[in-house]
Amino acid sequence: VLRKGDIRLVRSAWFVSQPEGYQFQRRRELEDLEKAGALPSPLLSADEAVALVCKCDRSAAAVSYGWLSADHPYPCGERVREMHAALSTLSHIEGFFWDFASLMQKPRTSEEDEAFGRALAAMNDLYSSPCGLSVLQLRRVPPRPVSFE
Repeated sequence: VLRKGDIRLVRSAWFVSQPEGYQFQRRRELEDLEKAGALPSPLLSADEAVALVCKCDRSAAAVSYGWLSADHPYPCGERVREMHAALSTLSHIEGFFWDFASLMQKPRTSEEDEAFGRALAAMNDLYSSPCGLSVLQLRRVPPRPVSFE
């Protein structure tokens, strides 16, 4: 699924370079930045992702957390701040799986739906990888946003 691009890993160097208050974007938006020539690219290429996972040294990671809403998992930026802090101390992590940015979100084309299905079938392997991916758990549950009321 990494080689096919069904799952894309977020480039840690790009993520930590984002300004305070950055709201994480969907994969489609990150791919648009990539096509526009963003440097560094927000996403690892398929070859980079496969090579990173094959290093077996925990420099690739998978993020585990709860979504706060069906449309956006962290609409107020709490998760971005937590992840930024984590990556600031875990500088060996070069790329990470974060479902919102690593998988195509709705609305999806039929081709993207097929890729999403393949990714879902393999996604759990990222969290229990024999290759030694790091797993980052964002366990704190942020307060319910006022906008949800």
